[in-house]
Amino acid sequence: MKNIFGYIKPIIRYIKNRNFREYVNNYNSPNWITFKSCGSVLKGKMVYLITLEDLNGLEQTMGFFALINCILNRLYYADRLGLLPVIKLPDTLLYYDNSFGENVFEYYFIPVSEISYSDAIQAYNLVYSEERHSQFNLCGNPGYLLSEQGIENLALIWNKYFKFNSYTSKKLEQDLLITPDDNKILGVHIRGTDFKNKNKNHPIAIHYEQYLEKIKELYTGGGYDKIFVATDEQVVITRLIEIYGNKILFYNDVLRSDNNEPVHKSSNSRTNHKYLLGYEVLRDMVTLSCCKGFIAGKSQVSLSVRIYKKSQNKIFEKCCILDNGMYM
Repeated sequence: MKNIFGYIKPIIRYIKNRNFREYVNNYNSPNWITFKSCGSVLKGKMVYLITLEDLNGLEQTMGFFALINCILNRLYYADRLGLLPVIKLPDTLLYYDNSFGENVFEYYFIPVSEISYSDAIQAYNLVYSEERHSQFNLCGNPGYLLSEQGIENLALIWNKYFKFNSYTSKKLEQDLLITPDDNKILGVHIRGTDFKNKNKNHPIAIHYEQYLEKIKELYTGGGYDKIFVATDEQVVITRLIEIYGNKILFYNDVLRSDNNEPVHKSSNSRTNHKYLLGYEVLRDMVTLSCCKGFIAGKSQVSLSVRIYKKSQNKIFEKCCILDNGMYM
């Protein structure tokens, strides 16, 4: 559809219908907002419904923090425009587990507003969330290239809208290897598996040796006692233990890949596997944010670590984001 409108736009000035001209000229612009009247509920309020179904199936393959960061950017749009957000994620996501309910977002977080989904879809003034709305914060860039101001914006949104539900809070309290009071831990996130597939608009994968060189540099001179490692590849844990021994901290109950297949697309017979795929990467993110220093490549997880850390009004003593460029 985007390409079709690209061909049409040059001849739009010859069309007499002014409303149609304006619609086409603003197509795909975050400045263009469309209200729908779907019922008589919530008159006087402007409701913003986030389902991600406008991604036309892409949401069905997205990793946990790709979904979360997409939601954050859309919440930023809603917040700036004074819209009341409602999140109802579909049952087609990789993390859907009906034993936890119908809305994947609420497996981990409390609702972002008091408006129910059933009321939202009958709202007198309703805006359906669209991917173009994310550009209010992304400013034309892929999410991996979010600016420092963009990170600051999303940190404010996280702090305002994202609250762990009681189940998540209790699990994190029980599970976390590190608390924010631990200030001599170097956090390392190493993204492997499908990141090596040279996907368009994705970062070029950081080589293991690049991580190892930066770990050696910071660990030797940074006054760290331990190294917490979050990774989707089992071989990374094995190799780092060979070098640093018991200085390496990691979660031993996490499912990791040993064949370059992405963990978030995996199948497994363990109880609540789909739910745990989301929880385990969420726990990794929170744990990394508790560290004194941070090393990572560009990824949705490392981006979320920086957003969450800033949302807590804290900063890393050292934050090294390795960058080999992007596949464009």
